[in-house]
Amino acid sequence: MYRAFYRPPNGKYDETFVDANTLEELPSGAIFVIKMNEDGTREIIEDAGDKRSLTAKEKQYHKFAQRHLEFKHDGGDTGEMKKLLMEKMGRL
Repeated sequence: MYRAFYRPPNGKYDETFVDANTLEELPSGAIFVIKMNEDGTREIIEDAGDKRSLTAKEKQYHKFAQRHLEFKHDGGDTGEMKKLLMEKMGRL
């Protein structure tokens, strides 16, 4: 399975990602794409940060997306993500 991460729309601060069985099923414009292997390992397929300068918001979500590279990561929020949501949206 593949997981692609995108910059959230203006005014939104929730993590935006899409899962698909093939790369062709993913919408364009991803800032980070990983392959999640059946054995729990992860590998980078595409990294927009290597090709162009990311905006400040893209950099933040690119950093959040990298935690999904951890072996069998469950995708839960980090402390940094919870803080951002509290500051920007007044919630956890």
